[in-house]
Amino acid sequence: MDANATVHNLIDFNECCWNREVVLAMFSEEEFSCILRIPLCLQRGEDVNNWIHNKSGQFSVKQAYSVTFNTLVASTMASSSQWSEVSYWKHLWNLHLPSKLKHFFYRACSGQLSIKLALVRWSIPVDPICCRCSEAEANENEEHILLHCSKAQRLWRLSPLRLVISPVDSSIRSWFFKLADSFRTEQLEIVVALAWSIGKLRNAWLFQSTQQSELCVVRQALTMIHDSQTSGMSSGTHLSSSQVQKWSPLVGSTVKINCDAGVLMARNCCGLSFIIRNAKGELLATGLKCIAGVFDV
Repeated sequence: MDANATVHNLIDFNECCWNREVVLAMFSEEEFSCILRIPLCLQRGEDVNNWIHNKSGQFSVKQAYSVTFNTLVASTMASSSQWSEVSYWKHLWNLHLPSKLKHFFYRACSGQLSIKLALVRWSIPVDPICCRCSEAEANENEEHILLHCSKAQRLWRLSPLRLVISPVDSSIRSWFFKLADSFRTEQLEIVVALAWSIGKLRNAWLFQSTQQSELCVVRQALTMIHDSQTSGMSSGTHLSSSQVQKWSPLVGSTVKINCDAGVLMARNCCGLSFIIRNAKGELLATGLKCIAGVFDV
């Protein structure tokens, strides 16, 4: 058959059926069977152009403009929504908190925590009901652990934010996005830190059978925020070149003593340290002292 042959060369128009010999000669037996199952129109007519975007099938410039405009609007809205979500995540990563807290919260928003309902999805035979509140039909997913469990709701009410979790808050992701639209950075830091503390409290109760008072959990979350910001250990904190203190050479036989102190409220202790260097910058002595007790700042 000619290389420029088309489908009509495979049809026997006298019998209004496929030309079996030609089809079998050109295709495999499997393809031959599939082609023969394709019904052919018994009425012969000329090909016509048909515009699928209106009932009449007639093309119009106005209709084409409308279709193009709607397509562009839909594309723009999808792009805008995606960009908006990216901006929320940037807000999360820029919080002045330890990385482990932000990673935990992101995994919670993404449904990636290793909790009971996830184990059930992985075909691991466990009871998906929350073991802390034992509410009927309260499957232990991320939203239940961090938002809707009665234990978690009391912690949110005790926090400085005095948050009351609504039953309509069915997604941690959308709940966080809603808070990010109205909360200041310091308030979002409390949200993320307390969520991490709630998750840690759940693990301690489940795996170690230990419990903490609700006020203690809230206080520890606030302490983590304070310690992170005062120690400069936040992943989002970067010192400019003007803020970095550099060694300045001394004159003669004088020595330079640098000292520092810090209070760890979570451990009820403070630490003192010093370092002594000579005019050449050589180390002469260092010291470190940890003092236990109850301190405040």
